[in-house]
Amino acid sequence: MFYGRQDREVSEPVKRQDRLHRQLTKRRIRFRGAELRGLLLEWDPMALMPEAPDDEYECLLWPLLGMLERNVPVSEIAAYVQKWLLEHWGVDAPRRRALQFAERAKIWFDTKFSGPTPANAP
Repeated sequence: MFYGRQDREVSEPVKRQDRLHRQLTKRRIRFRGAELRGLLLEWDPMALMPEAPDDEYECLLWPLLGMLERNVPVSEIAAYVQKWLLEHWGVDAPRRRALQFAERAKIWFDTKFSGPTPANAP
């Protein structure tokens, strides 16, 4: 990504995230997204499954994956999920349930994807 004159306005964590995304192949990103989608569908905060399509939570999935990649704290992930559900669907998810999901997602991501990624890993 070219930062040009606005380079001073872009924080180092944003630059690091950009480098991380460039390092990941599309295949790896799709693999991570598919696994996180499975966690979201299993959690199913709006109780839509199995009738709803598998991409029902798609607009929540990708921001969540970015948060996990940036190592955002569980409490912030839970707050984001709660806010998103309320603003997009009018669902007031209990804080406890949002925290449980955020913890599960964080453990999943940290267990599978933290640290150096071998070239052939998904």
